[in-house]
Amino acid sequence: MRAIDSSHDPKRKSWVSSANAPDGDFPIQNLPFCAFRRARSAEEFRGGVAIGDSVLDLGALHELGVLDGPAAHSLGACAQPFLNALMGLGPEASSALRAGLSAALRIESTLAEKIRALAASLFPDAPPELRFHPQCFRSSGHFAGEDGERAQAFVDMANDASLDAVWFARGGYGACRIAERVLAGVTDTARRK
Repeated sequence: MRAIDSSHDPKRKSWVSSANAPDGDFPIQNLPFCAFRRARSAEEFRGGVAIGDSVLDLGALHELGVLDGPAAHSLGACAQPFLNALMGLGPEASSALRAGLSAALRIESTLAEKIRALAASLFPDAPPELRFHPQCFRSSGHFAGEDGERAQAFVDMANDASLDAVWFARGGYGACRIAERVLAGVTDTARRK
């Protein structure tokens, strides 16, 4: 588990105004990594981080060269369609990147204008689309819901023809517990993803 540090300060605000909403899922204190692409596009997925109602393109940010040290090294691992390289660097690397991103996204950051310009150039017409099943916000012990809820949520999303991909944040013992149930419920739509 990551140690609490200044990036978790509840008083920290972001220049991304939607990240400051009191009921938002992705404030500056919660910067989840993801793979994304523009909604309804055939683009390759790429590494990103959710902030407010937006996604910051980590590969494009890496090209700007705005982070340094361990954060920059970790950011370079995100400049590809999958986050496997970042996860392979270990928790210290993702923690360093999260701290660097938090510093870049905080309201006092001098990088705000550079990152805003980058976002405007990358998404002039179609912002990225992320969708989360309501089950993601449930809790049962250390799982995000009961086994049946988690399995059904995966099946719902996997079988949804309007979605191009389903991304897992983690997998392990909990995934093993629901695997048979999930495999029995997926259709050809899911198998083509």
